[in-house]
Amino acid sequence: MPQCQRCMRRSLECAYPPSKQSSFVLNTDQDTFPANYSTAPCSTLQPATYPLDLHIGQAGEQNKYNISDLNTHMMRVFKWFGQWVQKGSNPIIHPRLYQIRFPRCMQDAYTTLGSYIHKNRSNEHTVFQILEDRAKQLLRDYSTVPEDSAVENVCLGSTTLDSLEHLARVQALLVYQLIGLYDGNIRLRHLSESYIPVLHSWMQQMVQHASQAVCLGGSIVSSSYEQTAIGCSLSDITHYENIPWYSWILSESIRRTWLVASGVQGTYLAFRGGKEASNCMGGMMFTTRQGVWDAPSSAVWEKLCSEVNVGLMQLAESDRLFTDAGPEEVDEFAKAILEISFGSERMERWVTPIQEA
Repeated sequence: MPQCQRCMRRSLECAYPPSKQSSFVLNTDQDTFPANYSTAPCSTLQPATYPLDLHIGQAGEQNKYNISDLNTHMMRVFKWFGQWVQKGSNPIIHPRLYQIRFPRCMQDAYTTLGSYIHKNRSNEHTVFQILEDRAKQLLRDYSTVPEDSAVENVCLGSTTLDSLEHLARVQALLVYQLIGLYDGNIRLRHLSESYIPVLHSWMQQMVQHASQAVCLGGSIVSSSYEQTAIGCSLSDITHYENIPWYSWILSESIRRTWLVASGVQGTYLAFRGGKEASNCMGGMMFTTRQGVWDAPSSAVWEKLCSEVNVGLMQLAESDRLFTDAGPEEVDEFAKAILEISFGSERMERWVTPIQEA
């Protein structure tokens, strides 16, 4: 405070969001996992406002954009969504995230993405029409403005949603936007550009809602209406025992979705140029330890969290991984974040640190 070093070096406006009263506090102890599982995930859902640097050199100075590398990063994100269609999960959509509740907006995104992946020249127009219609329907479903209003004026307000629904609409719009911005179709690109402020607003609402949620993991199991009726005392003992794990799954999914959505939009704006390209996109904490995201059960996840440091850290301090951990200790998502932040050459030089006797 009052502004970060990166913004000062680049003469950028650096505006921190106003602090809000909350029962959660940031976890500053990186060596131990919080004992209070039910509230710990929420404490890390506070975006930090610093520039999303692309290819930051070792000395902290920003290198020139490499269009080929940035395209590679965007293709990786698109492949992750293709992986979701094929296998039901990816580094930002956990296998258990939509296993019990699968919001309709994400069902639409899933089927639309499947159609897009398998499109050909004969059905391309039909697929593009489906994509455009599903995106517009998403905006209509989650906005409170008249249907004929301009897209840029849509959904700065919000209907009553729970945390899972907030995440689902962000991920659904991200799917449509990613396709539209990078497919090459002029009409889709124009529409997807207009979704940028919409997605940003939804991201803010998603994080704000999750940071204030009382029973975050409960929304994976039941809707807000059902939770109001039965409370968090779930009838299924298995679901009740899994609530700490579900809370982490949802909070980590929100954190990772925030980072990916910010990166997709920031990269596109960097390509396009203009004033928006230098705006502070913000950052978020995320878990870096190999195996934590892929834990097949609550018991395995709890065992990992009790035995090892899960590597929960801010994007701005992720360079610590190069000295504190080896490549085999870091998961796929964290490696992707490191590569886009520090470049492929730095990744190639990364070796496992020598442990002291």
